Amino acid sequence: MNFFPKRHRKGISGESADIGARMRQLKEELDRAKERLEQLNDVKSNFVSVISHELRTPLTSIKEGVSLLLDRALGDLNPRQEEFLRIVKRNTDRLTRLVNDLLDLSRLETGGVRFKKGATSIEPLIGSIEASLAPLLSQKKMRLVTHFPKELPPVYVDAGRVRQVLGHLLENALKFAEQPGEVVLEAALCPEGDWGSWKDARYVKISVKDHGMGIPSDQIHKLFNKFEQLHRKVGPGAQGTGLGLSICRQIIERHGGRIWIESSQGKGTVCSLTLPVYSETLELLSIFEEYKLDAALERNPLLIIIFSLPEDEEFHGERLESLRGFLESQIRSSDRLFYYPRENAFYLFVVSERPAELSLLERIQKSIKHYLRSKAVAWSFYPEDGQDMDHLKQKAFQRAEAA
Repeated sequence: MNFFPKRHRKGISGESADIGARMRQLKEELDRAKERLEQLNDVKSNFVSVISHELRTPLTSIKEGVSLLLDRALGDLNPRQEEFLRIVKRNTDRLTRLVNDLLDLSRLETGGVRFKKGATSIEPLIGSIEASLAPLLSQKKMRLVTHFPKELPPVYVDAGRVRQVLGHLLENALKFAEQPGEVVLEAALCPEGDWGSWKDARYVKISVKDHGMGIPSDQIHKLFNKFEQLHRKVGPGAQGTGLGLSICRQIIERHGGRIWIESSQGKGTVCSLTLPVYSETLELLSIFEEYKLDAALERNPLLIIIFSLPEDEEFHGERLESLRGFLESQIRSSDRLFYYPRENAFYLFVVSERPAELSLLERIQKSIKHYLRSKAVAWSFYPEDGQDMDHLKQKAFQRAEAA
């Protein structure tokens, strides 16, 4: 039974059509706005990168010229001349740090930095930080105290990048701590819970503590903003670029961890970060995430090839290494081959234009027959076959069965 007059029913239908048309129009406008924002972001990133590169050369020349003058290579200096040259040198050094930080942050934000991750023990990582800071600790009459259990599991990180983060956090702590005194660096295994972006991973928490003046609670949220300088009293020459903590956050988040600061005035500051504990599954997923970034940056698809090794034969030792050597001989230095013991399979990640990817796939399929059955080779393409590894694996094996 129709409860509305015929004319009214037509009016509702017409309104629905108008709403649908308006929704499509809004979606098109949003898509255009998104595309425009992406273009503007690319322009901004390219501008920062180009300007940073262009500034480096004249800055290097200025630094070298001032150093030559201060070393008396071009003649003696009177005290006033030396004083002015040292001012120029300090400001040139600060400008160089700013340019380097801008370039670093721009590359991190666009995914243009390839991380060299591996299983890394906490003890040597912290030990190397302590050794590098020894001169600064001595100069400031400060002591670095470390606390961490010896049995901590290795973390999956780019050790150089994590040292960069910890070095910056410790330098900040030394800058604002009461002198003489101590800064504490401690590490511990996190209890199970949500400590980062890797769902099933365990995490190690590392904290840097100082006993300085602290930070007002209403300013803590500003600390990771670009170019943010809080109004805290520091010594001469202690000004930074205001980009250090932004860079630290980018690095830690690229590791799947988190970074945060807790502080209150007069009670010191604690800066903590989390890093994922190494596992073979985490390494596989992390490689996938890094190559997704490469694919987006190059605007090319990502080809994932899975080589499943036979379970009914002994396929280890020399035979396994022979297959690894063969596969490595077929790929480029930019491609990544990874053996995943849990599935007894090799994974190959390739970012390239579609014809080149298909050519590589066809070449490997033809030449690998004396190692593996034809259906042992499965493949899929990101993003068209799926957005995550589970869907891409499912599609790869479906395609292999159908081949």
